[in-house]
Amino acid sequence: MVSTPLAERLVQAGVELLEEEGLANLTLRASARRTGVSHGAPRRYFPTHNALLAAIAATGLTDLNTRLRRPAEGSPEDQLIDATHRYLDFAAERPGMFDLLFRHDLLAGAGGNLRAT
Repeated sequence: MVSTPLAERLVQAGVELLEEEGLANLTLRASARRTGVSHGAPRRYFPTHNALLAAIAATGLTDLNTRLRRPAEGSPEDQLIDATHRYLDFAAERPGMFDLLFRHDLLAGAGGNLRAT
C-alpha cells in the first residue's frame, strides 16, 4: 500500500468502523463515507476490500506488538504472566480487531505482509 494522507484516513476510518460496528459493517464504501470521499476513492489505494482489511489489521498488530514489548519486571514466569495479561487485555478491549487479526480466510494474500509482521 502506498502511504498517503488519504490512505491513512481510510485506514483510520476502517479501524473506527471495526471497533464501533464490527467486521460485518466494515466496507470500502463505509470507510469512504466516514472519510468524506467518493465511494470509488478507496480503490486507488486498496484494490480490494481484503487489502483494506490487511492495512487495518497491520495497525492492530502494531498495537498488540507495542503492548507485548513493554518491559516487565520479575522472574521469567512473572514476565510471561504479564505478557499473557496484556494479550488478553488487548482481546477484551479491542474484540473486533482481535477477531480480524485471526481471520486468515480474509487476510491471506491480501497484502501488507501480515504473516511476517
